[in-house]
Amino acid sequence: MRFLFVIALLVPLLSGCGFAFMAGPPSGWQSADGVTLQAMAESNEASPCTLDTSNSRRAIQADQLLAYIYGISTIGIIGGALGASSVGEGVGAAIITMGGFTGLFALSARSGETKVLDCEEFHSKLGESLAPVR
Repeated sequence: MRFLFVIALLVPLLSGCGFAFMAGPPSGWQSADGVTLQAMAESNEASPCTLDTSNSRRAIQADQLLAYIYGISTIGIIGGALGASSVGEGVGAAIITMGGFTGLFALSARSGETKVLDCEEFHSKLGESLAPVR
């Protein structure tokens, strides 16, 4: 039982890929001109923003999958509690916990997706500013 409890605690801590492993472009890039964009790109080389690759897509999908699993589990707990003649003490805490994890992973997936899309737009704007003028 203790082993399952430790696993249940570690899974959420090892996830949240959209928050932990995705990097967006530098702040202020939307209003920057070409020279400033180039400087931002050069200063950001140590921690480049995350482009849309299969690895970044997998990280976002992992967050989405965990959000779905926790959401379905929450609905199951609520359904079981509604159908039961008496409800145990831990049901409310389980609903709150599972619902919290659902929200956490949904926000993480959304955050990762936003960072990837902003990064693509940053690189597109950077490419346009570096294109030769004719």
